[in-house]
Amino acid sequence: MIKKIFTIIIFVNVLVLSFVSCEEDKISTDTSLMLNFSADTVRFDTIFTAQGSATYKLKVYNPSNNRVLIERITLNEAQNYKMSVSGISEDVVNDTYLNAHDSLMIFIQVFIDPNDDKNPFIVRDSIDFFFNNHTQVLQLEAYGRNVKRFKNKTISADTIITSEIPILLSDTLKILEGTTLTLSPGTRLYCQKGAVILVEGTLISEGTMESMVEIRGDRDDYMNTIPPLSYDQASGQWGGIRIAKNSFGNILNHTDVRNADFGIVIDSTNTENSKLIVKNSILRNMLYNVIHCINAKVEIYNSLLYNAGENILKLEGGNYKIIHCTLTNNYSFSWGGRTKQILYYSNKYMDENFNSYPLELNVEMINSIVYGNYASEIEYNIDEQTPCKYLFKSCHLKQKLKEIDTSIYIDCILDTPVKFVYDKIKDDTYRVYDYHLTAESPAISRADVEYSNLFPLDLDGKERLSDGSADIGCYEYVP
Repeated sequence: MIKKIFTIIIFVNVLVLSFVSCEEDKISTDTSLMLNFSADTVRFDTIFTAQGSATYKLKVYNPSNNRVLIERITLNEAQNYKMSVSGISEDVVNDTYLNAHDSLMIFIQVFIDPNDDKNPFIVRDSIDFFFNNHTQVLQLEAYGRNVKRFKNKTISADTIITSEIPILLSDTLKILEGTTLTLSPGTRLYCQKGAVILVEGTLISEGTMESMVEIRGDRDDYMNTIPPLSYDQASGQWGGIRIAKNSFGNILNHTDVRNADFGIVIDSTNTENSKLIVKNSILRNMLYNVIHCINAKVEIYNSLLYNAGENILKLEGGNYKIIHCTLTNNYSFSWGGRTKQILYYSNKYMDENFNSYPLELNVEMINSIVYGNYASEIEYNIDEQTPCKYLFKSCHLKQKLKEIDTSIYIDCILDTPVKFVYDKIKDDTYRVYDYHLTAESPAISRADVEYSNLFPLDLDGKERLSDGSADIGCYEYVP
């Protein structure tokens, strides 16, 4: 009896499977059937002319219980776009079968020829799917932008770059000693993987509040991460800026430098002449350090420095003044997180061979924030035999109380949550950062007004002293 029951069950299963198989093998003629796409519209972010895009992978799903014969898949204009269907790279692909509840992959790229437009422009096309006596259309859309290309570019005479069209830097941009490169308001330098700006002369980046200078990676498309991450928000997209030994008088004003390997590296020099002044600027998302200074004179004013795999600010010997700045670190990606404190300073320098060299150090940090998720965000390595002076005045610091010398830390807020707007954002992924202060922040009205008078406008251009007091950091809280 049991044997008969098993036989009947097997027979029924075979019949069911045979029926389902027959249904799935049957080709649909349903004129109301619609295919599903992994995107309603295929969009490409900024694509530079004469340079192809990354490949977009579009999935096409058959939601029905029957096979579908897609008689034609057609790329309409076929001027800027290319597609590949099941390994066939043609503008028209005929007779593509798509099994029940199955999908196929279409690879799409866009190539845009140069034109006379100085502003971004849109290039559109569509892919038509003709099946079951009707057509289903998928739109394609890309933003094109003309660029001027720099390849092995050397600045050998004083040069001013205007903001008419962006610059695409493919490798090394070298500024020779004795020459100055000036970046005017609105200039955009897009740097490809491995590109480096080597400053042997002088770099003057003069943006404005309304029209910042941008120095960044060249990609705007998205990584294959969950959630998708824009390459523009990731670190390690290009080399960085290196300021050589004999370079002096460099200025970054209203400048946004982002997503490089090493940010800004300043080679060992003397501390008598100004090496670099950073003001009203944003430096962020670096693979290693945001700024690494070796025995130099550097000033950083009214600026935001955030997110690095190592230190935000690494100072090894030299003379430094930091006023009304915000330094913070929430660096976290699927491939790795941060490994160092936000601020590191030392009166000695260790080279790649682990040889140590004593260097006099003088650090003044005033009206500034150093805050992150480490227990203490300031690390120091001091040789007692080498001159060293450091002063923190009216700062908000993530530093344990037991490590504090009150003669060095004057009127500072210590080891207390700073309460950024970022902390209140529910979707606090690595893509969302806002380092303005909330109404509950203890940094409000705690700045030393004497120094705030030197910088009456915050990084947003808002008045600092409208109520007679000022807030710590680069942003003034405005209700």
